Amino acid sequence: MVSLPLSKPYREKYGILFTEEIQQTRENSSTEFKSSFNDGVIESLTAFANSKGGKVLIGVDDSGKPVKGFTIGIESFELGRFSTPTSIKDGQTSRSDLFTEVEEVLAFIRKHINKEYIITGDPQREERWQYPMPALREIVTNMVVHRDYMNSGDSSVKIFDDYIEFFNPGHLPDTITIEQLLADDYSSYARNRKVAATFKEAQLIEKYGSGIRRIREAFEQYGLKAPKFENFQHGFRVVVYAERATDTGKTSGKIIAYIRENPEITIPNLARLLGITERSVERNISQLQRANKLTRIGPAKGGHWEVID
Repeated sequence: MVSLPLSKPYREKYGILFTEEIQQTRENSSTEFKSSFNDGVIESLTAFANSKGGKVLIGVDDSGKPVKGFTIGIESFELGRFSTPTSIKDGQTSRSDLFTEVEEVLAFIRKHINKEYIITGDPQREERWQYPMPALREIVTNMVVHRDYMNSGDSSVKIFDDYIEFFNPGHLPDTITIEQLLADDYSSYARNRKVAATFKEAQLIEKYGSGIRRIREAFEQYGLKAPKFENFQHGFRVVVYAERATDTGKTSGKIIAYIRENPEITIPNLARLLGITERSVERNISQLQRANKLTRIGPAKGGHWEVID
């Protein structure tokens, strides 16, 4: 069960009712109950629109009790544990309310990834999952919040031995490219504003537009290869890897090579080209400067890098 600390003014603003509030509501000239989404809902809404207005509570029986298992549409998560791309070992379908879906998907992931215990000398041993769980929660939450609910396709999570694929119906907005996404150079866009606002009010989203950066930083801090983000077919795909990140020395060498090609290259562009965070680029550059292999000529804006041979 997920606790939803939604304030009364917020719920009134967006028409969100808790179960006990629904059960206290009665049908009248401006309120109707419908057990499913059907033509009767459209007829009632049309009638209200042509009169003094009203509301239709969908998924509620005649007595005002919520219909168990009610959903609108066929949106779901298809979950699978694969040994090969065509051989599935375990599967599950999650079709529930949005908050419960997040928890069910994460429970399935935890069931099928590795966990190790690190002995630190403290009385409490440290747990370490195969992947950083806060980052996986961020990915799954983003899938629910940014999904294209007009698309009848399902979201999916495919778990393999050393990587996980997350697929969600709905491309990035046309105004945001993958390059801008990785460079953190874009304005936040919520495809489903009320869903996003509800998750934020429930404190399940920290800040609009910061999720991708937090995911990448979490994998970097975990010492794992950077996740892959891409538009794929009719949706958006994220692939995370259990593979350890490449050696820092190789990253520094690539930075030197890119700077030789373009001494005016920016840190955001280096981060995009290398598939790492800007913070990681800055750390590598600091190491190169301390080793007298790189220097900055001029100000941050308008200056350039110079490789010291």
